[in-house]
Amino acid sequence: MKYLAFVFLIISFNAFSCTQEEAMAAEEVAAYAKSWEALENTFIKYEHCDDGSIAAGFSESVSNLLAYKWDELAYLKNKPELYKFVLSHIDETWGMQYDDVLKNVKRSCPNFANSICQAVINLPAT
Repeated sequence: MKYLAFVFLIISFNAFSCTQEEAMAAEEVAAYAKSWEALENTFIKYEHCDDGSIAAGFSESVSNLLAYKWDELAYLKNKPELYKFVLSHIDETWGMQYDDVLKNVKRSCPNFANSICQAVINLPAT
């Protein structure tokens, strides 16, 4: 029985670990999502690599999309995993996009996006 649990643990670890090849590929695309759909596709493919510079890249994509694709935010409405992912990448690494995102939040915050709007408002000014 212990052997079976050990094998399951190894299989589970391998299923969720990020290989070096995946990390290199994720790093090349994480910061460059130009649409919510592109972010979702990258998230699906590389969520398990979301750490370090890859996470910073995802945060950059999220800040750009919230700044420049705010009018398409409804894409997240029925996608709870993607919504949580976006929420987790609202952080103090944002640069110039912060002001644009904050303007969007203050101008109009859809009811379904209250958590996103609050997270943006609660960020320390950059």
